[in-house]
Amino acid sequence: MNVVNKVFLIIFFFTACLFAVWWFQVYLEEEEVAREGLLSQTISKVGSVKVSRPGYGHSVLLKYEEGRWLMTEPLLDLGNPSLVDNLLNTLNGLKKRSVPAEIGSQRAEDLGFDPAQHILEIEYVDGGYDVLQVGHRDASSDFFIASLNGALVFLDPSVVSLIHRPVNSWRSERYHNFGVYVPEIKWESESGNSWSLARENAGYRFVEGYDGYLSKQSENLLASLLGASITDFGAPLPLNYEIPKFLGVLSLYRGGDVATVEVFSNAIISSEREYVLGISPRKLGLLLLDPQELASRQLFRFDANHIVSAIVKLGEEEYVFSRKSAGWRVRNDLSFHGPGTGEALISYEEEYLRPGVFEKFLEIIQSLESGENSITRPAREPDGLIALSISKKPNLKKAKLILCWWKSANGETFIANGDSSVAHKVQLSFEAGVRSLID
Repeated sequence: MNVVNKVFLIIFFFTACLFAVWWFQVYLEEEEVAREGLLSQTISKVGSVKVSRPGYGHSVLLKYEEGRWLMTEPLLDLGNPSLVDNLLNTLNGLKKRSVPAEIGSQRAEDLGFDPAQHILEIEYVDGGYDVLQVGHRDASSDFFIASLNGALVFLDPSVVSLIHRPVNSWRSERYHNFGVYVPEIKWESESGNSWSLARENAGYRFVEGYDGYLSKQSENLLASLLGASITDFGAPLPLNYEIPKFLGVLSLYRGGDVATVEVFSNAIISSEREYVLGISPRKLGLLLLDPQELASRQLFRFDANHIVSAIVKLGEEEYVFSRKSAGWRVRNDLSFHGPGTGEALISYEEEYLRPGVFEKFLEIIQSLESGENSITRPAREPDGLIALSISKKPNLKKAKLILCWWKSANGETFIANGDSSVAHKVQLSFEAGVRSLID
């Protein structure tokens, strides 16, 4: 094949690719125009949803602002995002069903449109809108007779069940907007059992009030508290009366945002909502326990399957462990002085460990528990440390977990988690354990 033919084939290939991309874009645009759902535009373009019941003279208006649904009528509050999303997804997934001609010839009052049973108005960010009016149920089917932008259609009962509901059901069921994943939590108890937690290694670790991790059972209680549903919507703030049995203040932190919650025996006042909110007392059980009752005895928590490297220091010696497809291997950095110049040079030796030996070492670390014999963390530098990492290139500053240990004058071993202020006595020699790995 000569050069001219090769150039022609290359030009033809790129032209075909550009045509395919153009055709796919046109296809998507045509699909957008020929929508089969009850919504005339995509859900992402919805700016507000209004549900009215003309026969009862009230309506609910929710607007999508700054990434969340806000109720603006008949009162100001957070909207229920799951309910709105369910309604929009249901409308988007239903096909239009035309009514028979004999129904279309009937009078509006006979079809239930004078007035309509429900009116659903959806406004889009570009100013477009859809109007759905719901009339009587059709006697010969399970469908409701409805008017969608002036055209009569059969409406699935699932839509009616979603919009035929009390006003309060359109209000958010949550007392905060952070979800169940909250990086930092602080509890300031009126009784003095205060503590702070920070998300760490797929769990929560005490930052104040105790040294250690939250137990698995306590984590379940915390998830129940963070995800608690509101059982009752009380009076709007500010109040002209005091709520009895004040328990304390719960503060939730995520990024630069903070939500503070005043907690009472069966109600809460959240900085995210302007109302007294009822909550089941069972959801508050975590806040009534001492930190010692909430804590796990496990000293170190991590997923061994995620650990791919480690740094181990024994005094001045340093070893780097890394996990490869063939197993764990260790590298020992060696320092020596070059001939003549006396310049310090670095080299290293590297070898694979015996199969399963490092995995067993990690299991031993995971099994360590706190006991009654603990001391204030020694002020001097640790005699050794182990830094576990999820990165292929371990770094002490970015380690997933750091275990430090000290040997006392009488030969006892004390260990601490990272920069913890408490060291725990263990019946284990870490120096001997590390030596067994590399010998």
